Amino acid sequence: MLSNYLTIIFRKLRKERLYSIINLLGLTIGLTAFLLITLYVRDELSYDKFHTNHEQLYRVYATDTTREVKLGGIAPDLARIILSDIPAVESAVRMISGGKKSLLTVGDERIYSDKVIFSDANFFEMLDFKLVEGVAQSVLGQPYQAVITTALAEKLFGEKNPIGKTVTLNKERELVVTGISETPPNNSSLRFDMVIRSGVAEMDTQTPGGMTSALTYLKIPEDNDKAQVVKMINELKAKSGYGIFVEDDVFGLLPITDQRLHAGFTYAILTDQSDIRFVYLFSGIGLIILLLAVINYVNMVTASSLKRAKEIGLRKVIGAQKSQLVWYQLVESVVVTTIALVIAFALTERLLPIMNGLLGKTMELKYFSLEFLLFVPLMGLTIGVLTGLYPSFYISRYKPLVLLKNNMSGTAGKGGLRRVLVGFQFLVAGIMILVTLIMHSQMKFLKEQKMGFDEELLVYVPLFKDLKGKSQVFKNEVLGMSGVSEATVTNWMYGMQTWSSVFAGYFDSDVEERPPYVEVSFVLGDEDVINTLGLKVLESEEGFKIEQLDSTKIVISKLVADGLGWKDESVIGKYVYQYAGYKMRVVAVIEDFHSSSLKDEILPSVILGKESWWNENLLIRFESEGHQATLKEIKSKYESLLNRPFEFSYVDDEIEKYYKEEADQVALFNAFSGLAIFISLLGLIAIATYSAEQRKKEVSIRKVLGASLKQLILLLNKENGVLVIIAFLVATPITIYGMQDWLAEFKYRISIQPMLFVLALAGFFILNVLVTLYFSLKVSRANPADTLREE
Repeated sequence: MLSNYLTIIFRKLRKERLYSIINLLGLTIGLTAFLLITLYVRDELSYDKFHTNHEQLYRVYATDTTREVKLGGIAPDLARIILSDIPAVESAVRMISGGKKSLLTVGDERIYSDKVIFSDANFFEMLDFKLVEGVAQSVLGQPYQAVITTALAEKLFGEKNPIGKTVTLNKERELVVTGISETPPNNSSLRFDMVIRSGVAEMDTQTPGGMTSALTYLKIPEDNDKAQVVKMINELKAKSGYGIFVEDDVFGLLPITDQRLHAGFTYAILTDQSDIRFVYLFSGIGLIILLLAVINYVNMVTASSLKRAKEIGLRKVIGAQKSQLVWYQLVESVVVTTIALVIAFALTERLLPIMNGLLGKTMELKYFSLEFLLFVPLMGLTIGVLTGLYPSFYISRYKPLVLLKNNMSGTAGKGGLRRVLVGFQFLVAGIMILVTLIMHSQMKFLKEQKMGFDEELLVYVPLFKDLKGKSQVFKNEVLGMSGVSEATVTNWMYGMQTWSSVFAGYFDSDVEERPPYVEVSFVLGDEDVINTLGLKVLESEEGFKIEQLDSTKIVISKLVADGLGWKDESVIGKYVYQYAGYKMRVVAVIEDFHSSSLKDEILPSVILGKESWWNENLLIRFESEGHQATLKEIKSKYESLLNRPFEFSYVDDEIEKYYKEEADQVALFNAFSGLAIFISLLGLIAIATYSAEQRKKEVSIRKVLGASLKQLILLLNKENGVLVIIAFLVATPITIYGMQDWLAEFKYRISIQPMLFVLALAGFFILNVLVTLYFSLKVSRANPADTLREE
């Protein structure tokens, strides 16, 4: 019997090609999208679970209650205090970044890395990063011993064995390679090229007036009360030598497996992070697309059953049982689903590299894994049975006499379920269209938003402390090159701020009442910093020239003046104070400008005419686009002065990087939304076919009675049009509610305009009419005599 069913099914698929193509296309697209999203979700949920004791590993984080920011690191001396005073904590490991650009030198080979970590001796004992060479317990036994990854070893040493060899860090620190590790797994939040055993200078020496936060993991056995541990950590913060920096912090513990998706750090420190909401979002999209594909198949099968009424009637007359008809339809559904699933896997394999490139992942299909071998047959059978269940009972329930008369009205019923299914498809399509338009509008807004400074043709060139004292010489030589209009030596870099406070009056630890103060971003630079950035000066001291800016004078932004209580008065000539009394006279007020992502509030800023406390950048503004020859000239001069590889970046590119994650996710969402809308349109074809077949007799009678072609087309499309309007009316509040949360991530965002919904509705309504027009015209133009003769 099964072989007979299969023969009939394949014969039917060849004969009814349009029906077969639409069914296979809808299911294939739905299954492909579902598979891609499943791989993405599985990858995101697997982060940091490769650590053997991941259930016992916790990250200590701090919430700064004054600035309302969540920090992924804590004071570096707290780990030692926690370990000695809290018995529940078995071990702890700290790590800090070696810098955004760490220069690694071996002979003539020089490369930059942004993944150099200083850590404690037990790094490889607590964390399960596999060592190719070395023993976890002793590989970082002495300060400035280093473990490098296999990838970095190949870059620095080629085929040579690096063990025992020396690597120079930033032209000053000699490191001895004592181990080689595998490159961290792709599902590790912590990425590194080199792990260095920290000396006293890196984490155990306090810097006057500052603190370098350390990423800190604790190992706490599972039978301990984590809430009690958190309470004790907060009680111990008074013992830290960084009192002023931790007094407003509230500490917490985060399981290491949650640091990727559940952390929500303002400053993550060393680790990558994403958002669990995106996992929920794409999981929902995957399920919805699959559901749309199933609905589309069900509608197509029920629509085609009207054409097969006589066939089904004859089967019943010659003795076919209801169970046989049900089994036949179920087998047909499983066969079609299996074919679609095979095609979907082939498409997934080819689309996966594109998705990996978009998301920066390395996901792969493992065909011979136990997971795959169990999942695929089970998925094919489950979806096949689900898609065939309703059509099989729908087709088999009618009496043979009704079917042999080909009485469509006898089989049609009221169509309540069909309308619900179609309405759901339209609802999903409406939500997808509206969400896509809102996301596109927000991303467009971000690109067009004025930053408060001129980012065009502006280039960073990193300078390092080995150029201290020579940076102005280098700057003057660059200014003399053709095509350079402005240049400045400054610590300013988009997305990187130097934080401190300024006060409206004198303040130190002996002053009982703190005067008005503002947390500000300090921009340190020479006399050309304002002109090079293109900042707008709102008011300034009479006769003041920016070239006169020195360490006794300060330029403040409008937000600083407002925050210090000088909103409605002139601030020129007033003094602002740093902690412990260092004062500066305000000589100018500038318009506020963005130094970080538009997700954050614009920062109050001050400009001081002094050298940077740390590394500096040479900020260069070019006159026009054709400046590549000048960059080559700068490169030659730079490398001769610093003996470093030359690197530069455009400021507008750096700005775009801050929205890359959102842009990539929006692009991915748009792609899956497009698939969902396409499946909905395929569903429209099924409904148009169903409606046309069901109402052929009615249309013919109306035509005989004088109905025009226009009236007949309106008759056939009226129901769909009403469903589209209802779907969009329901989709509108759902979309507004859902998108408010996404838009809330951006401090600067669009307001959702009513016209957007009107245009989306009009566009989808027109698309609906165009898709169904062919079937409406086919029935409306049919000869009434032929149709009524059949009846």
